[in-house]
Amino acid sequence: MYLLVGVLATGAYFLLPSAALQETFRPLFNLAALGAAVAGILMHRPKRPLSWYLFTCGLLLFVLGIVTYVYYEATLGKTPFPSVADVFFIASYPCAASALLLFQSRRLVRDRASTIDPIIVTVAVGMLAWVFLIEPYTTDPSLTLLQRLVSMAYPLMDVLLLAVVVRMLLVRGERPFAYYLLVAGLLCMLIFDARYGVTTLAGTYQTGSPIDAFEMLFLVLFGTAALHPSMTHLSDNTVLDPETRLTRRRLVLLATASLMAPGLLALQAVRGETLNVPVTVGG
Repeated sequence: MYLLVGVLATGAYFLLPSAALQETFRPLFNLAALGAAVAGILMHRPKRPLSWYLFTCGLLLFVLGIVTYVYYEATLGKTPFPSVADVFFIASYPCAASALLLFQSRRLVRDRASTIDPIIVTVAVGMLAWVFLIEPYTTDPSLTLLQRLVSMAYPLMDVLLLAVVVRMLLVRGERPFAYYLLVAGLLCMLIFDARYGVTTLAGTYQTGSPIDAFEMLFLVLFGTAALHPSMTHLSDNTVLDPETRLTRRRLVLLATASLMAPGLLALQAVRGETLNVPVTVGG
């Protein structure tokens, strides 16, 4: 029921007549996901609830960031950057990453080979993030040093979270239904963050853009995962399988990551941009 209502509410968001109404409606998804996480923990009572507590803490920090942002707009008429809201927003990412690592903690020691693959993928994606999302801030003369660091922190947190999500996808073992909901939600969030970063740099982002759906679907899927009974299996009853195989999916992922560096050089050459040789060679 939560999933159904969430999907319908996501569609209703795009039917609202003004951006002001959409901005008012959007935080309700965060509050609903936070309530669903608390309700799921209280209803199902997992034996190892710390990972769910961390996820809930991450959502709470994000909600506090929104409240702070709205407070600045209501009292000052504008939002300073950076502000306390950015502290809350950025702090929510390590909470989510720590929660994902705890879900996998019983596999980490026995499946160390699966720790290497996410590093390979993260380095490859990190090159793209640096060239297209981070480096423009380092050369922007209109930003102060603190503004540059905060602007760079957001895509860096996404890269960190991606590494943990990739590891979660690669490690073998039992995968309850809540696992698929959670991973699908996290992928939606990463897609939203990446696209939002690109459109913000280009100055083309507007409230009500189709990419907003990915952010809301992340919150809907996370809330559904927390409410589903299999959420206890995700944190408690992990079946270990230490054998690591080079499956077709794994091979495709690693091959794509390995081709990212020459692909980046080719893309920059086609677009007539200066080749970022140090970053590419390092990657």
